[in-house]
Amino acid sequence: MITRLRALRLKVCLAVWLGVGSLALAENFTVEQFKEKLKEWPQGKNPPADSHRVEGRIQGFDKQLLRLKECDISFVGKAASKLTKSVQNVEVRGTVVRNPDTFKLEFLIESLSPMPSDAETFASRKKGLKGESAKKWHALADWAEGRGRFYNDSQLLGEASDARDAAFNIELKEIPADDPAAVFLLADRAKARGAGAGFIQSVDHQGCVARYQSLREAAPPELDEFLILARGRLSGCDQPTMAWDLPLRERYFKQPLETYRGASASKRSQMHRMLYAAVELRLLLSRLKPDDSNVIEVSDSIERLIPEEKAKAQELRDQALERRARDVEKLTRGELVALESDYRLRGQADQGRQLVETWLAMRRKKLDDLDVDGALDLANEYRTLLARPELGAQLLMEVWKRVPGSALLEERMQSLGYRLHEGRWLTQKEFENRPESRFEKAIRSGRVENGMNQDQARRALGVPHRISRIATAKVFTEHWAYDLADGSRMSVRLERKRGQPELVVTGAPPMNGL
Repeated sequence: MITRLRALRLKVCLAVWLGVGSLALAENFTVEQFKEKLKEWPQGKNPPADSHRVEGRIQGFDKQLLRLKECDISFVGKAASKLTKSVQNVEVRGTVVRNPDTFKLEFLIESLSPMPSDAETFASRKKGLKGESAKKWHALADWAEGRGRFYNDSQLLGEASDARDAAFNIELKEIPADDPAAVFLLADRAKARGAGAGFIQSVDHQGCVARYQSLREAAPPELDEFLILARGRLSGCDQPTMAWDLPLRERYFKQPLETYRGASASKRSQMHRMLYAAVELRLLLSRLKPDDSNVIEVSDSIERLIPEEKAKAQELRDQALERRARDVEKLTRGELVALESDYRLRGQADQGRQLVETWLAMRRKKLDDLDVDGALDLANEYRTLLARPELGAQLLMEVWKRVPGSALLEERMQSLGYRLHEGRWLTQKEFENRPESRFEKAIRSGRVENGMNQDQARRALGVPHRISRIATAKVFTEHWAYDLADGSRMSVRLERKRGQPELVVTGAPPMNGL
């Protein structure tokens, strides 16, 4: 070894004496650069006798030999013995020669100097960058990133990422708040330059917030564009959650950037969703028609796409129902049925029933006193819409008093199970339990009495064999004649004075009074 070293030193001295190289003019290399330089020298030939300075991390050493990390060439010389275990980086000065025994390249050490570690160098350079431009921070990030990748140093790569974030943060602060396009360009450039994922996410979020704040008077197409943008920039924004974290939501919309900046990954994800949902809700609400005809459709879409806003969907339905209920008088029957169904499906059957009752009451109020057809229709609505046929019957009884003897009313009342008794309509039960009157006793005995109406007289004696009529300006008179079994005749006089609804017996046969 000693002989070989002497031969190498002799060769170096000769080169220096010939003026081929000079230590004073030595080229400076990192190990990474030096490895590339070695590739320039042809295999099997002696390299130029130039002096070099090589800086790198120490892998190991002894009295005569030094190895640098990620470098295949050996560094030979007594200067290696001056190193201590505390030294991590070193700069070696000397010349590359080819070993006459192995024919491998070796670096003959002339001198060496301990160097700060990469971590120390980074800290020192970072300390001096306070208040400096983004360009200098990028330069520091480039250096740390290059060294970190070459030495596979995750800690240094992390420092490089932090420096890169700092550089982009400086650039971000210089972008006007109302220029989201410039923010997104920065985010894309930061991603291409390997900035930290958290930083890129924060920049993308800032751009989305700026775009959101410009949408105050936006039309639906712009809202749609924002949703597309957010899906590409804010991870998970279109994924519904169970419910809003209301305190977080309140803080977020008051100070979106500040709240987001110090938040955890899970909280950031929630804020992505809050921002996206706010615009999606606006888009859905913009589809509401002025006549409320699609409220149910829009409300259903809100519950499906933004389940966190279920209360808002419910509120929309409630407000629409209230508006439609206030205009109950204007509702068609079909609209009324649909509205009542909406109430019932939402568990508000009582409100729906009240709405129907109000609608029917308004129709009843508008009904003409003598409108038999209208009364019959309305009575049918009480049965079909409210399942309250007795209310319809009460209406028909009131109309009967004004239009007595109406065949249409009589037929309908009988179909509802009512019986006409002495001018009054009774239920079957009322009719069966009624006390027997004087006229009823007379009818059962086959007698007519003064004061009976034509119906009662007919029930007592049957249909007359002959009828003669006399009409004057004040009274209308009928004479009913009956042929009796013994060959005699019986006559009953009935009169209807002006304004009376029906004929009344005024001349009953004397024998019927016995």
